[in-house]
Amino acid sequence: WGAATVFADLWLSYWTARQGAFGKDDFDDDGYMMVYGIAAAIAIVFLLMRELSLARTVAAASEGAHASLVRRLLAAPLSFFDTTPTGRIMSRLSKDIETFDTFIADEMSWFLQNGALIFGVLVLMAIAALPAVPVLLLTAVLAALVGRDYANALRLVRRLENVTRSPVMSLATQTISGLRTLRPFGAVPHALKQHSALLTDMMRAAHAYRAVQHWASYAIAVVVFFSLATVNCVIVALRTEDALASVRPSSDVAAVAVAHSITLSTYVLMTVVVAATLSSHFSAVERVKEYALGVPQEEDDAATQVVVASADAGPA
Repeated sequence: WGAATVFADLWLSYWTARQGAFGKDDFDDDGYMMVYGIAAAIAIVFLLMRELSLARTVAAASEGAHASLVRRLLAAPLSFFDTTPTGRIMSRLSKDIETFDTFIADEMSWFLQNGALIFGVLVLMAIAALPAVPVLLLTAVLAALVGRDYANALRLVRRLENVTRSPVMSLATQTISGLRTLRPFGAVPHALKQHSALLTDMMRAAHAYRAVQHWASYAIAVVVFFSLATVNCVIVALRTEDALASVRPSSDVAAVAVAHSITLSTYVLMTVVVAATLSSHFSAVERVKEYALGVPQEEDDAATQVVVASADAGPA
């Protein structure tokens, strides 16, 4: 899909250059229009194939995980439910399965789309500025390092945010339910002071999350700006210096490379953010896998087999 999209842009640039060389009245657009339409159709077909295959794969994985999870829970001993909070079990069956169905599929689609676009733009820039290939490789390595650090920081900050949010909700619930006791003893100001301190900790975690996002955007912008400045300078030198005529790119390739390089920083930043978010959401997959494979089971008897068979058969 990414290759077809970049080829369509290259062909449009070549088409425009040829039209300017021959003149508008003496130029036949039919052949160029047909090739451009075929390239666009191929891009659409590949896009549909990617989305359909991804949707089927994610749906099959979610359905299999949910069936295995329900099967293991229905055959679990009563001691498991005595030691496991009901809210945790419901979270596995609702929020974590929802992450399977929605977030992971959408984020994987965005990751593949942006990754294909970045790869196509980098290949195009390498063709337009062959001496700048080491700079492009260095840019890819630096972007990967920034993405790794951002993913680690994002995971820790989100964990901190979840840890600081729970005491705020707990204290608010306890304060509302205990107002009849707090008011006669004049303990409302003390409760407000406690709530303010816990809320401050929660907001610090939220600000840390935003600070990590801003750091990633600035780091990616600096890395990509350095790469784009180098590549564009190399393209200008190749187009103007006669000594470099052997590796000089054509005008249409150079124009498309420069045009796509402008949006490269946005693509890279979105890919890094989506990759980090996708990595954090895979923790839901690990939790579902733990319950789908690790829940203890009762001894195989007739009652257990009936329960499991009814779970596999689904609702009547």
